[in-house]
Amino acid sequence: MLGGEAIEHENFSSIVNDIGLLHSLGIRLVVVYGARPQIDANLAEHHHEPLYHKQTRVTDAKTLELVKQAAGMLQLEITARLSMSLNNTPLQGAQLTS
Repeated sequence: MLGGEAIEHENFSSIVNDIGLLHSLGIRLVVVYGARPQIDANLAEHHHEPLYHKQTRVTDAKTLELVKQAAGMLQLEITARLSMSLNNTPLQGAQLTS
């Protein structure tokens, strides 16, 4: 699970490179990501104040649209970085022996 904070961190490109390396070694991964900071930023950018009940966000129709927008943009960013990492793994071209 990649939290939204991890995606914004300066070391995220290293994480992506590591995922690309694992993929190149034949290891299949499922990447699940969070988006709380990106969602909060998108809500603030659209001047939409989220509703909370007992510290849990209540998602009305307007909030849902903004959440989907933020998550979709994040998915595109992650997918783009992952596709670039396949050619930029630290061991690209290295001969691995067992």
